[in-house]
Formats: sequence, structure tokens, C-alpha cells
Amino acid sequence: KMRDELVQQAVRFLRDKRAQATSHEKRIEFLKSKGCTQEEVDRAIELAKEIDTKNAKAASVIAQVKATKISRFQPSKQYSNAVSMNGIIYTAGQIASNTDGDIVAQSQEVLKKLQDLLEAHQSGMEEILTATVVLANISDAAAFNDVWDSWTRTDHLPARTILEGKLPNENNLVEVAIVARQVR
Repeated sequence: KMRDELVQQAVRFLRDKRAQATSHEKRIEFLKSKGCTQEEVDRAIELAKEIDTKNAKAASVIAQVKATKISRFQPSKQYSNAVSMNGIIYTAGQIASNTDGDIVAQSQEVLKKLQDLLEAHQSGMEEILTATVVLANISDAAAFNDVWDSWTRTDHLPARTILEGKLPNENNLVEVAIVARQVR
């Protein structure tokens, strides 16, 4: 019958850095001199390998997480214009610079800014996953949709949300933020 406590002690011994500095044969010889049977030695070796494999996998995952680079584009004092990680780009909400225009003009400017931002960061219109649209006045939704429809392809439509909300400048009529896949 295998003695579990003895096997656990043997596992700790086999995984000890000082013991690992000696040859495999000497470690086995030492365990047998302490009364371990061949079956107990074999089980201890198996368990030590399982632990080492799990630890190596965990270390690999940790290294991958640490290696995951977050890139920030056009950072300002309060936010970055876009952030990418793991092949996904997240944009800040884009608003029109020219606030003299109506909803159509502002929507065209905002969508052009987003298109340029995507292209500058290895993405494109067909890679958009989600869009969040904030309109100063929800009654502008139909006019915004007309511009949106001319800007997007029907075979690559993203998930989209339209909300009514107060925008940073009272003359801004629309703000759009997107999440897209980077492909290039």
C-alpha cells in the first residue's frame, strides 16, 4: 500500500532546487534510502512532473498577459483618441470640429474622422464591431441614419446603439465611438 504522506514528502524533495542540482539517479537512490518503494518513487516523480507542468503553463499565461501591449493613440490630458490591445481598437467618442453644420454635415465629419482613425491604426470600415452613437436630439436619428447608411456596407454592419444625450459643446449634435478589429 502506498503511503501518501511519504509520497508528498518525496514530491517536495524532488521539486527542491538543491535536490534538482543532483543527478536523477542520486535523487531516486536517496528516496529509496528513506524507505520509499519503487511504486512510491514512481508516483512522486509523476506528481512532481504534473506540478511542474501546471506551473510552467501558469508562468506562460502570466508572461502572455504581461506581454500584451496596450497602445494609446493621440493621448491628451484626459483621454486617448484611441486605444488598442490584442487586435482590437477602441476609439474615444468623435465629435465634429465644425459645429456650424447641421446634423448631416456633423455626422459626415464625425464618420470621416472615424474612418481616418481606423485606417491609421490597421483597421477599416468593414472591421467595426460596435458603434455607440449619441445624438443631442433623438429626432435627428433619421437624418443620422441616412448618413450612416451611405457610410457603412450592409454586409458588414456592426452592432450599434443610438442614445440621446448632452454633448460636450451645445453646438455639437452627434458623437460616435466605435470598437473595431485591427487587421493589418
